[in-house]
Amino acid sequence: MGCTQVILRLWVALGAALSSPSVSADPAVTPPSEVELKPLGGQPLTLARQTRLFQLLAVILDPYTEESSWILRTAGRLLGEFTEADCRASWIVTCGEADAKAFLGPYADQFLTFCDEDRSLVKSLGISEIPAIVAIGTDGAIIGS
Repeated sequence: MGCTQVILRLWVALGAALSSPSVSADPAVTPPSEVELKPLGGQPLTLARQTRLFQLLAVILDPYTEESSWILRTAGRLLGEFTEADCRASWIVTCGEADAKAFLGPYADQFLTFCDEDRSLVKSLGISEIPAIVAIGTDGAIIGS
C-alpha cells in the first residue's frame, strides 16, 4: 500500500477522533505554490520546493488552544508511523519559533516543524478548524480533500 492510501486511511481515523471536518469541502483546493513555509531554525522555503520530491503530511496545531494539546501525543504517534515513508511527516504550528518549541517539546526535534505565525499557509489550504491533518502531493494539490 502506497503512502497516499495510508495517509487517506489515517486521515479518516484522525478526522473521526477530532469529530469534525478539518478541511474545506471544496475538493479543488490547491494552495498557491509560492506560499512560504518557515522551518524551525531555517530559512523560509516555498511550498513548491518542500513538495518537489516528496508528499508532505502535516498536522496543523494552534498551541494556544486546548484541542491542540489534547491531540498532540496522538498526532506524534501518527507522524512517527511515517518516518520511513515516502512522504515528509511534519508539524505546522500557528505561532512563532519559541512558542512552537515550548509547545511541541521533543517533537519539535523529532519531526520537521514549520511555523505559520500569520496563518497564511493555513488560509491558503482552506483549513477551517484546527487541529487538522493535511496531505499535500508533489503537484501541490491536497490529497483526499
